[in-house]
Amino acid sequence: MLNTRWMLVQVEETPIAVSSYSETYRSYIQFAKQNATAGLAPCNSFGGTFSQGSTAGQLSISQQASTRISCAALPLETKYLEALPRTVRYEINGKELRLYDATNSLRPLLVFQDHAE
Repeated sequence: MLNTRWMLVQVEETPIAVSSYSETYRSYIQFAKQNATAGLAPCNSFGGTFSQGSTAGQLSISQQASTRISCAALPLETKYLEALPRTVRYEINGKELRLYDATNSLRPLLVFQDHAE
């Protein structure tokens, strides 16, 4: 999970095709060793912190600070950024990272794919 650029592919039930910047510069999140998050939402860059629990799969993500640029995808970005601090656990299946909240263990809040450069 750490030091991987996880490209956003789904916010709740909404699949994500591209960010507002271009077809090749898509929304992502990265988790660094210093428990820091960094990423790009459809309109703005963001950052914050995270912590992993003592049980495998536990994950807590802080509210993310972000820049304040407006774009057509802002409603989707808001859902994305609001979902991050609701995360309580994660699972990695192959090259896919899924984040879940406490209310539904079957349907992920957010889905990402490993972006191997």
